[in-house]
Amino acid sequence: MRPAQYYKSNPRALSFREVARSSGLVRLPFAYIASRFMQPSGQTWLPYLWAELQCEEQDLTKRFFKATDAHRTELERLGFAQVLPHKSRRLLNPEILDQGGIWYLSGCRRHFCTLSYYVRLQGPLPCTSEREFVGVAFTAVFSQEILSCTNERYHFDPAPGHRVFLCPTRDVRVLHRHFLERVSKGAQLPREFSDTPTLQTWFDSNAVEVFEHHLSRGLYMPVSDAEVELARRASLPPLPEGPQ
Repeated sequence: MRPAQYYKSNPRALSFREVARSSGLVRLPFAYIASRFMQPSGQTWLPYLWAELQCEEQDLTKRFFKATDAHRTELERLGFAQVLPHKSRRLLNPEILDQGGIWYLSGCRRHFCTLSYYVRLQGPLPCTSEREFVGVAFTAVFSQEILSCTNERYHFDPAPGHRVFLCPTRDVRVLHRHFLERVSKGAQLPREFSDTPTLQTWFDSNAVEVFEHHLSRGLYMPVSDAEVELARRASLPPLPEGPQ
């Protein structure tokens, strides 16, 4: 495995389909040509591993708990139990004002759920505004593939052995129903995670596999120490802790 470090995204390596997904069909021709001339940007610590992301509830903000209250309530009604909160500790993007989430596991211990949240600045100055988003992704691990249903538009094409279905809804129950319909079409039951260490082992191996695939495509490029230092100076101070 490549060493964990900061990487920047390389838009020149995006496929035609990936550009179409982010720009839309109307702007696609111009957007694709423009992407061939764009410079790599961003500073993201990769790969995302369990130990790097796990945190305590007090590390999540009041804004997170308020924004995700309905989602968390619905997940509990659907029989999901909280495993661990998660949050990136190495965020260097000054446009991200808040972020975090919680991992869940279903009562049958075969369905994994990621609840994620972020607030980011968007638009050029002086018209910058805040965008708040709550993402939910359900995942089932089969012997030959990993199946996911999410309400968050994925930036890169899925890695080999992964199938991702987009369901742009804010209703957790609707998203979960779509997920169960997809899972029911499988010829076998999804993998069962008997305990948290088993889930963590799969999570890390999957994260590394996806990261290595994206790296092989040239979608990520290492960030130099000088670039990291400049990004650190531009980063915003941490947000206050959430209530406990």
